[in-house]
Amino acid sequence: MINFDEYSLKLLEEAKRFLEKAKTENSDDGVNAYLNASLLLSFCSLEAFINSIVCEFCDCQSIFTVYEKAFLKEKKVCFKHGEFIISNELKMSRLKERIELLYHRFNKIKLKQSDVWWQHLLNGIDLRNELIHPKKTYILSIQDVENVLKSIISCIDILFKAVYKKKFPTANKGVDSTLGF
Repeated sequence: MINFDEYSLKLLEEAKRFLEKAKTENSDDGVNAYLNASLLLSFCSLEAFINSIVCEFCDCQSIFTVYEKAFLKEKKVCFKHGEFIISNELKMSRLKERIELLYHRFNKIKLKQSDVWWQHLLNGIDLRNELIHPKKTYILSIQDVENVLKSIISCIDILFKAVYKKKFPTANKGVDSTLGF
């Protein structure tokens, strides 16, 4: 059984590999399928890394209030027996806001909304939402997905530097996958 961080990294490597496959695919249907897979897996990886950080720091440290912990864990807060506690009931939080909270809490400064990687990430969230909740037909481009992947890698790297005070180990590999399928 692999650990959660290895699993998160595996998802990222799969996303990178699907982007590589899209670049060499000859059919439009194949390119679209690979790009869709790459985009979705890249966000699965990002959320997995964020959830790993949340699990590690929300359970063992008191740097977060009960409301912040609930927000990061995507749970509701309730009042029971004279105190506020985190329930098991789901309460969704926006991915971008979870990232902003982690960044701010560990860096003691707010995330720069104008950073290019952040703008690409927000665009990627919109693209993911278009794919998951389609209201119209949207065809991803290789450049769209590559920008999103780069922004996700930057985001993970920035969170690692803020939280762990070290670089994301595979950040320097960019969008080049280690997989060969």
